Amino acid sequence: MAGPTIGRRLLRERMEERGVKQTHLAAKLGIGQPSVSLWLRGVSRPEPHHREALEYLLDVPAESWLTEEEQETVRRARDDDGFEAPAESDVGATGDGPPSQEEEAG
Repeated sequence: MAGPTIGRRLLRERMEERGVKQTHLAAKLGIGQPSVSLWLRGVSRPEPHHREALEYLLDVPAESWLTEEEQETVRRARDDDGFEAPAESDVGATGDGPPSQEEEAG
């Protein structure tokens, strides 16, 4: 099971509001109707490129397909200040980069 998402509910609502059938949506996305059915039943979720297309076609936000846990991870990443660049003295000291001349001679 793919887990509960808001996207599934929004997709169903938007399709009903606009009279879009599963077969029509599938054809527009270049996929089979069974894939759309699986999304609507919560068995699977659209691939990221299909999520973007659903956002464009039916105003279903791409992030709405993420579970609450996945959305929390995205929120934490956005709230984070990002990565700090390592100090020059740390470069090569962890074995992550090529050895310095001193390390090679050592």
